[in-house]
Amino acid sequence: MDNATFKPDDAVSAGDVVIVKGEQLSLSDPSVAETAPLPTRLPTQLGGATVLVNGSAAPLFYSSFGQIAFQVPGGTAPGTALVPGPA
Repeated sequence: MDNATFKPDDAVSAGDVVIVKGEQLSLSDPSVAETAPLPTRLPTQLGGATVLVNGSAAPLFYSSFGQIAFQVPGGTAPGTALVPGPA
């Protein structure tokens, strides 16, 4: 869902900050990225979690057991995107 509106059906686009809510999203304590919020500097793995958007690793801001905040990768094409759940 869009991190600004918190409405799960709002459209998002490349560069937007998005959150995923669920259970067992990360297996470690809450983790926050320690770098400036720029896609080239944010980690793509945080707290043992990785988010893929159409197969591309997304820059992560925050990860915890129940929520992950990430940025939609810049090259994501318009339309429906696949963000698979944990394996």
